[in-house]
Amino acid sequence: MDPLVRSALWVQQVITRSSGLALSFALSAYLIYWAVEPPPLLWSVAAVVLLGGSLVYRLLKRLRSLSSSETTRLDLELFTHLVCSPTGRSCIPRAAWTARTTRRCTRW
Repeated sequence: MDPLVRSALWVQQVITRSSGLALSFALSAYLIYWAVEPPPLLWSVAAVVLLGGSLVYRLLKRLRSLSSSETTRLDLELFTHLVCSPTGRSCIPRAAWTARTTRRCTRW
């Protein structure tokens, strides 16, 4: 196999393997941003849907996995997703509450 093709396949595999952790870290960064200044409600809904979909995907992939090397990585991805999920679920009510409070305060 050509070295260029081999290195391209290696890069593709590394990106595929690290996408779960990258998504989890990106959603964690979004939660930090959300805590500082709540973004629009649509962004929070999209983040929670993305987190839930990714969590379900990783869980199904983990349940189907038989190899021990893949199991460790999937366990780590599931752990990082589960660390984000309790905080991620609280994004929507706070954003909705903030929008209602802002509207109520501007009417007075």
